[in-house]
Amino acid sequence: SATSVRHLASDCRVAWRWLEIRDVNNHLVSVIELLSPSNKTPVASENMARRHEQLIRAGVNVVEIDLIRGGTRTLPDLMSAELKESSSQTLYLVIVGKAHCPDERQVYYCPLRERLPAFAIPLRATDEPVPLDLQPLIDRSYQTGRYWQLSQRPLPPPGIAVDEQVWVDQHRAAAGLIDA
Repeated sequence: SATSVRHLASDCRVAWRWLEIRDVNNHLVSVIELLSPSNKTPVASENMARRHEQLIRAGVNVVEIDLIRGGTRTLPDLMSAELKESSSQTLYLVIVGKAHCPDERQVYYCPLRERLPAFAIPLRATDEPVPLDLQPLIDRSYQTGRYWQLSQRPLPPPGIAVDEQVWVDQHRAAAGLIDA
């Protein structure tokens, strides 16, 4: 119901790099996790994939936000193979695992040239998912955190596609960060 969704949404706790959504009885409903470079080492990514699978099998929804270009994906092997085939689309992904559909994952591609897509945060099986639009938060963090100042530094490996680099350089030049 709308009331229980409001209660769920109002009872969010931020902890480190993840957000937990709990119901009014303090049962864990969903985990939203923003990956860091340390999550994408081979050992850490395997552990994280295993932990996410355990959470989903235990009835907890898992949303993984991967905005890191490098490193190892934290996905089940079968899904990793499928993504390799379509990896030309983007290196950035949001992956949603629903507890009531444990063998399925929704993948939201986040191309560099486009705003981050709003994606559905699953709640209980009886509740409608709630859309989450992170782009305004990313934009604000970029400006207030002065991350735009880092734009003049070379990117660490892996590099980006040539056409994306041209697009990035055009935006950096328009912002006065590099010579045109």
